[in-house]
Formats: sequence, structure tokens, C-alpha cells
Amino acid sequence: MTDLILEALKKKVDGLFGKNLLNPGDTDVALGFFPSVTTGALQANANYNASGYVPVEAGKSYTFSTKHYVVWFNASKVFISGTASDNTNKTQVAPVDAAYVRASARVGNDWSLFQIELGAVQTGYEPYSANAFLDPSRIRLGSISGQALEAGSLTQQETNFLHQGKNLFNKNVSTPSFFISPQYGTLTASSSYDTSDFVPVVAGNQYTSNKKMRFTCYFDVSKTVVVPGGASADAMTFTPPLGAAFVRITTYKADLNAFQLELGSESTGYERYGFSIYGPNGEVLLGVEASSVSKWSGKTWATLGDSITAGGLWQPSVVASLGLAWTNFGIGGTKVSGAVGDVNAMCQDTRINAIPATQDLITVMGGTNDWAQNVALGVVDSTDPLTFYGALNTLVGKLMARFPGKRVILFATPYGEFIDFASRGWASEHTNTQGLTTRDYAEAVRVVCKRWGLPCVDVQANAGWNASNIRTYLNDDGALLHPNATGASRIAEVTLGSLRGLEPLA
Repeated sequence: MTDLILEALKKKVDGLFGKNLLNPGDTDVALGFFPSVTTGALQANANYNASGYVPVEAGKSYTFSTKHYVVWFNASKVFISGTASDNTNKTQVAPVDAAYVRASARVGNDWSLFQIELGAVQTGYEPYSANAFLDPSRIRLGSISGQALEAGSLTQQETNFLHQGKNLFNKNVSTPSFFISPQYGTLTASSSYDTSDFVPVVAGNQYTSNKKMRFTCYFDVSKTVVVPGGASADAMTFTPPLGAAFVRITTYKADLNAFQLELGSESTGYERYGFSIYGPNGEVLLGVEASSVSKWSGKTWATLGDSITAGGLWQPSVVASLGLAWTNFGIGGTKVSGAVGDVNAMCQDTRINAIPATQDLITVMGGTNDWAQNVALGVVDSTDPLTFYGALNTLVGKLMARFPGKRVILFATPYGEFIDFASRGWASEHTNTQGLTTRDYAEAVRVVCKRWGLPCVDVQANAGWNASNIRTYLNDDGALLHPNATGASRIAEVTLGSLRGLEPLA
């Protein structure tokens, strides 16, 4: 069915793709890097960002809105050639055998307005758009044959088969790690925020988000003139002023994957950004992938843990999929173990009693810092909170007493390594002075879950990282412990797999 729909669209629509070939949401975009013009390899430099591998055709001209480094690759992504910075030579011809190009631009407006387009003439900036009805990271139609339409002559509003979903926020064309000035519309680098592309709005209509909007800035139809009225507050609703045709919104980075903006005064259930295809009789042939109502929808969720939890990178995807109301009780650098009165130990009263007794779901992910600080495992039935087994048993006993009849779940300790293991007196990057690895602490969690009859979300076994690929999933920040976006996505996937198989207990 889907193939027939796509084929029909290929015949009916030409020019459905935008002119800008650079997708800032591609998974191989490299922030803080530029490609070497002699090898094609990425070089670290905080002043530049590099595109992903952008498909091109050999022998055709391509124009870059700003010129830094441009590097060409063949179909196997093997380096062919490259050229260095030269803003007078923005148009280049793809060399023989070229199938991809990577290009870099200076961070700031050069990157946020970076455009790669087919042809020898530079035109005005247009945000990336792979296809009009589905998330570009999920489905691509490929090239569409036929006579090209005049640029901008076909819009979704002028068709009768494409209908936009309620979520107006497209995370795939956001500008990561920048916030916008409400008064001037300029972008400033910040690791705490992401900023949307230009979202079409109608002056006088009310719009509502499901997460806080840190900044908003309005623009006229040209997308260049700022219309006064933007806000610098944590708002969840706005009404565009007279003259506004677009808004750009700065979100908190932790909310990016679950953020929704919709027309109206009330926030409704989350739906992924996208379009539906309607048939001749108004029937939906291919629809927006919305989050279905789950048994967890509306339930409250508390996450207890260390910095992997406190960072808040993996929880938003779970929230978006299941509709949970989430509160983060993670504290960086803390252990499961700790003596009576230790206000940071997860097994002691201060941390546990900070979680409201009304929570429906309580999850605990710990053990990384117990391993890092060489805490002994102890014996399986111990209640000594200075050993890991004893701390786990103490923790679970207190959770059972505070949350009777509620769903309590432990996470198996994730895999991690220390780069500076020698200075710590360790035998290797993964083995502490107790002769234990994170796998040993994860196994202790599994054993305790079986002993108490609790579910275990096995991040260690199922998240997919290990000694051979750890840098793909974890940040190298002096240690290899904290998940990057890819690692956070894996934790979320493992969590969702477990929760979808469990019912709330109250």
C-alpha cells in the first residue's frame, strides 16, 4: 500500500523537496568539527560544524551559502578531494565519481543559515525539507521525475492530499545548542538549549506548548525582520502580534524529543511532527505517527539515580511515548551505598523520602559510582549499607515501605570505563581495586530484583555498548560513563521495551 502511495506521489508532485540539501538533523552531522581537505577525516574545532554526507551527482554544480571546507566522497564514502576556505568560490562542480559532499561552516548564523543547493547561482536561504509529509529521517521518496515546478509555487496548503498534523514543531530542522534573542532574532551558542526553525503562525491566534518555551521571537513574512513582542520567560502559550508570520522558539535541550506546539489554548497528547496523506474521499492513506494512548498515560514517574539520571537525556523519549508525568530525582556523583544519615546515598532516608509517596512509578539506576569508588559487593542477603548488596537490600526495603502497591523497578548498572585507570590504582579501565567491573554490579542488581520479585531494566545487557564501541554511545569527558544522544536513545529504548510489558499497579 505504501509503495503505491509513494509511486503516485512521484508521478503527481515534482519539487516537493526543498532546495536546501543540508539537513542539520542528520545523524552524521558533526558539531565542533570540520572535514580535512586532504583526507576527509573530521578535525576537532569548536568554531565550526560539519554537515553529514550530502548526496550529490558527479559533474553537476553545487553552491554553498558560505565557504569553509568542502570535501567530496565516492559512493563508498571514500575521500576523493577537497578545497579550503575561499568565500569567492562558493560554486563547485562535483568531481568524477562523487556521490557525497561534506562541508563545514562557522558556528552561529553561518551554520544556522547554511545552505547547499544544486546549481551555480546562490539563492535565498530555505530550511531543509526532505519530504512534506513524513519525518525526513524515516522515509525519503528519492528523486522525482517530471518538469520542475517554479520554486515555492507548491505548498502544502495548495494541495488536497497533504494534511499537517497538530504538532507544528519539527525537531529535525532545529538549530542545536543555540538560543534566540527575542528582541533581535540573533542566535547565541549554549549547550542548554535548542532553537526551532521558522514556524508559520497567524497573528491573533493562540498557540500552546506541552513544555516550557525559554525564548520566543517573531518575524514578518520575509523571515528577516523581527516583529516586537517576543518573550524571555518560561511560557507555555503565546499569541503572535500583528505583522508576525513566523515564530522561532528556544526549548530546553532535555525537552527537544518530546516538545509539541499546537494551535489553541490547551495542550493535548503528544504527536510526532509530520503530515498525513488523504485519499480522494478524505480517507487517511498514510498518517502521522502519533503517540498512542498507553496504560502509563497520566501516571507519575520518579527517577532516582546518579548523573546518568540527573542529566535527563534519556527520560524525555520515554515520556513522549508513554505520556508519563516525570520528575527527576537524580543527583550527580552519588552512590547507592552509604551509611545511615548519608544525605546523598540512594539507600538512605533523605533521598527516598524526597520522592512524593503519590508517585505511580519509581525507577532507580545506580551503581556506577559504587564501582568508581571501589565499594565491596558484600553478600547477597546483607543489609549492611556500606556494601553494594546490603545497600540494594536496604534501598528496596525502604522503597517497598514508602510505596506499597506501586511499581518499583531497578536498572542494572550500565557499562562504563575510566580512561585514567592507572592513576586510580586500577588493573584496567574497567576493573576497580575490588577486582570488579560494572558487569559485577549489574549482576548484583539482577540478583536483588529476583530476590525481591522486582522487574529489572537491564541496561548493561541490552543497551548495546561495550569495550569495542563505547565511544559511539558515551561521552569522552575524562571518563566513559555518561551517555551522549545515541546512548540516551538506547537507554530510552530499553526502558520502553520493559515498561510496555508492565501494567501500572495502582
